[in-house]
Amino acid sequence: MPGMKEIDMDDALGIAEKCLIELKIDGSRMTFDGTSMVSDRDVNRDARYPHVLEELKKIDWVCRGEMAIPGSNILQLNKKINWHKAKIYIFDVFEYEGQDLRGANPRENRWLIEDILRRNNLYQIAAPQLFKTFEDGWRYVCDKSAEGLVLKELANSRQHKIKKLTEEKLPIVGYEPGKGKGAFILLRDDVRCKVSGTSEAYVAMYKALLSHGEAPFAEIEYQFLTDYGIPFQPRLRRLDTLAELA
Repeated sequence: MPGMKEIDMDDALGIAEKCLIELKIDGSRMTFDGTSMVSDRDVNRDARYPHVLEELKKIDWVCRGEMAIPGSNILQLNKKINWHKAKIYIFDVFEYEGQDLRGANPRENRWLIEDILRRNNLYQIAAPQLFKTFEDGWRYVCDKSAEGLVLKELANSRQHKIKKLTEEKLPIVGYEPGKGKGAFILLRDDVRCKVSGTSEAYVAMYKALLSHGEAPFAEIEYQFLTDYGIPFQPRLRRLDTLAELA
């Protein structure tokens, strides 16, 4: 999410006791302005999710949430055949019945969301799952292969995210030049995929390994595999021979 800092496990454990901890939903962020739903790219999504819009209009509020397919991922949400399955998970209420709630304490905002959901018959609107401890939340993420957690500091407006990523070491079978860093072509179970070259230093290292007759490997991390077995949004962590990466 824009404006939300991604942190590692050490940082998450260091601040967790001072935070409200919610499940990170894998979907598309939407803002409901009281009339329409707009994505972070300022695209109106009223026609795509009319069943959600109908329920949002029942409440006098301005809010923000994540449109998602329950238990699924963003790629499934983007398929037209699945749009009718989408729900919105509200994590911020900016206005409610004429009251400006911007800057409200995350816990109080969460209580309001839960109260609104409890007092209304809503089937397409929910709140992200809440956890008492970071350990409980992370255990759920691992068990359910969820995206990660959101940590909202109670003393200020800072919010953080931590994602559950899979790490793999894959052979580099080619390089695709681009403006600057280009991309490395990887092979995973006979499926070709790409990862950004990240920096010119990695490109130079790749070429140096080839010139010395070494087989280059990329250590990557990614969220999940697509239907075609391709790592989704892979990140390059290291590049070297397999022996050096082990």
